[in-house]
Amino acid sequence: MTTTSSSTASAIALCARLPLGDCSLTAEAREHGLALELARLDELQRTFYEKPLGSDIACALVEKIIARRCVMLGLHAPQTAVLKIVDEATPKETSIDKIERVLAEFAAQKKDEPTSH
Repeated sequence: MTTTSSSTASAIALCARLPLGDCSLTAEAREHGLALELARLDELQRTFYEKPLGSDIACALVEKIIARRCVMLGLHAPQTAVLKIVDEATPKETSIDKIERVLAEFAAQKKDEPTSH
């Protein structure tokens, strides 16, 4: 437990040294933060994993802890949605529309032609 609290203190000290508005972390700081959070999750999981398996709450917490660890380690692919933009401003001509258009053009040509009797 002292490891976690000393790690917490060093993480707080690290954050206190960062200038306000500076969101960039060095690779070392990022790695330290990840190790700290993974250690906390390990401690929590160990505590609840030792509970009787019949406890629904303990099982749910262990499941959440495992899921959180997977997210932190990049093992869960983020859910994505494919966005398809449908352009309705210019409606596309269907095959039926095309047939009707061609028949109308043909009928208009027939009316314009003089009949020879």
